[in-house]
Amino acid sequence: MNGDPENSGGRHALLKKGIFILLGVILCVVLLCAAYRTIRTTAVRVSRDFMSPFLRSGSVIAGKLHDKTLLARSKNDLALSVVYLQRRVARLEAENASMGRADEENRQLRKLLNIPEKKNFRPVFAGIIARKTSAWRQYFTIGKGFADGIRAGDAVASVDAAGRIGFAGRILECTRHTATASTLYAPECKVSVSLDSGETGGIEYSEADRCPMVTYLPCSGDYKAGKIFFTSGQSGLSPEGLPVGEIRNMPDDRTVRFKNNLSAEVLVEPFVPVDRIRFVAVFTRNHTGKGK
Repeated sequence: MNGDPENSGGRHALLKKGIFILLGVILCVVLLCAAYRTIRTTAVRVSRDFMSPFLRSGSVIAGKLHDKTLLARSKNDLALSVVYLQRRVARLEAENASMGRADEENRQLRKLLNIPEKKNFRPVFAGIIARKTSAWRQYFTIGKGFADGIRAGDAVASVDAAGRIGFAGRILECTRHTATASTLYAPECKVSVSLDSGETGGIEYSEADRCPMVTYLPCSGDYKAGKIFFTSGQSGLSPEGLPVGEIRNMPDDRTVRFKNNLSAEVLVEPFVPVDRIRFVAVFTRNHTGKGK
């Protein structure tokens, strides 16, 4: 009961042929998948090269039409367009400057909020709400006052250009909810300061030099430009160790001058740019209670 050998051989030949076709199809699919990225990149390049003259011609035509439109407009229209563009540029520049100021204010505030309490003092954070136009660097008003524990004489600190906390002035007078501060450029602001090497004096504004000056320093001290003064804390009104400023050269290039060989005095460049700050920390003394 054996089958026909010829039929059996034909079926085997068809089976082999089908297997070869299937393997060929699989091989083609694999090759196509492997070459897809290359084919796609090549096709994109070819199409881009083919379409570039048409795309370029469109932009050229648009530019020529724009130029002809400008030539067709009157001088008054062009002048008005220039004025409009200038105003727009000025507005954008103002917005950009405003964003820069906002970034600077955020940096100041973040630094101030990290100020720790000092012995017998606690910081009260406040924003500057007003300044005297005729004395911009000398005085400013903050939005905190007697009700927040602030008293006349309290030290005011802020952030300098390098991000350091430094002495900015003293509270001159206060009401229940506001306080006015005098800076190192005001004659009312005086504070005891010292160098790391121990020399101690008092800082006050010099009208003649138009700059803060430290006076009553010992003549034996070494006063070089760049040396830093700190609050000494001797008066009990200011915490000890707040950076105030550094010694600067005088107009005659000296760094120190002597008064009757009894004391020395130096000019100081304050660290805190008091004309640009927006936020301050007032170091209030630990009082037993708040005023009514």
